[in-house]
Amino acid sequence: MTFVEAITNAGSGWSKILAGKPDWNEHFAFDAPALNRGFVLYFAGVLFSIVALAVRYGMPVPVVMLIVMAGYILPVLAFIFATSLGKRVLKFEAPIVTIYVPGLYMLALMAFIGGLTLLVGVQLWGVIVTLTAFFLFRLARVAAGADFAPALGFALINFLAGLPLALYMMGGGFAVFA
Repeated sequence: MTFVEAITNAGSGWSKILAGKPDWNEHFAFDAPALNRGFVLYFAGVLFSIVALAVRYGMPVPVVMLIVMAGYILPVLAFIFATSLGKRVLKFEAPIVTIYVPGLYMLALMAFIGGLTLLVGVQLWGVIVTLTAFFLFRLARVAAGADFAPALGFALINFLAGLPLALYMMGGGFAVFA
């Protein structure tokens, strides 16, 4: 499966996840190459966002660049942590890879959207983090078979992990560029 096919299938799968349709998983591959594609797409989205940031505001000083990179790592780490916690403690029904693959594709999409908002000059990171939490709530409900409260907890953990980057970017923290 090529990247283009994977992305179009992920779009179809995510539309079915958001609608709560049971055949959402037919649009994703749940193997190592699919997981790798998710990580590569997220990395590409982060790279695009950083390039957009540099184009819009100039190249940041090294300390700020490290903070930005840490900010982009937090959502993936939170997603992996929350999914593992959900599987072990909350007893998510689905295999963990069926949550990882669509989740990574969605995080990649949000990174690309974040980069576009940076290029336009409209700082919508708070909205993007909130949308990410909503999408992950739906993922927990549909893919993991979680009840409302565990799915909400899953979404809130991911929301709180992405919030520092959102607040930093919305607060004009990039005024420290060299």
